[in-house]
Amino acid sequence: MGAFDVYCVICGATTTEIETGPREQPEDDEYDEDVYMENIYDEDAYVENKYDADVIGDEDMEWFRQARLLGFNPDAPGANKFFVSGAGEYLDGGIFDVDEGSEPDSAIEDFDLGGVRNWGDCGSGQRGFPFHRQCYTLLARVLTGTEDTGKINKGVLYRIFGGLISWKSRCSDLDYGDATQGQDQTWEAIPGYGYTVINPERRESLVGDIFEVIKRDKFAETPSSLNLGYKVRWDPFQQVPESLLRDILDLLDHESMLNLCQASWGIFNLTRYNWRL
Repeated sequence: MGAFDVYCVICGATTTEIETGPREQPEDDEYDEDVYMENIYDEDAYVENKYDADVIGDEDMEWFRQARLLGFNPDAPGANKFFVSGAGEYLDGGIFDVDEGSEPDSAIEDFDLGGVRNWGDCGSGQRGFPFHRQCYTLLARVLTGTEDTGKINKGVLYRIFGGLISWKSRCSDLDYGDATQGQDQTWEAIPGYGYTVINPERRESLVGDIFEVIKRDKFAETPSSLNLGYKVRWDPFQQVPESLLRDILDLLDHESMLNLCQASWGIFNLTRYNWRL
């Protein structure tokens, strides 16, 4: 079977670092996704599995080396038997090399993390669920309104993940959107989907870059008028009395009304104030 990856149960992306570098462009300088996907499954075709360094830098890959494990220690002395490990790296075969971490509870003390597996039949070992620290923080923000991960009930979360994954799965059955495009035996660095591996944490440098772009002259230009009525050459609905138009609109569903607003400036102008909150 060879090497295989396991994926973050929260975002669905890889838990191992992916190479970045210059990507060779096709001669016609166009990317055909269908051809690329065919090449992935063609044993005679070779596709470099790396992200374009002009789009994703090495620093964008560093956060994958900070994976944690959500696990269960049945022999923990305290009431809390669920734990989150320290940072670690994925080795292979569903096994992580992780630290114990610095959690205040004792659920992870004297526990053999080497026996925790993330794929296949766990046997006598315990299943662990890998995730990125940044994804866990984001999950806390969604669930609790704060970035305090201590407010997350680890026992409940462990049971939820356990119900969403089969014994042979390397990721849960959740819909991860575009991240599923890269979930193969090993993670596929598919062009156009690089945003699925970007660190979700706030970046002050990115905020500065956005402000620099907004300052450019192109963003300083404002249209002379937002009223586009003068551009209408002919609109038959402008010849229909308003009372009759309203009677017609009363017979339409919302989708048909919106389509009519797109087709006719007169209808749009008549109904535009109806949509205000």
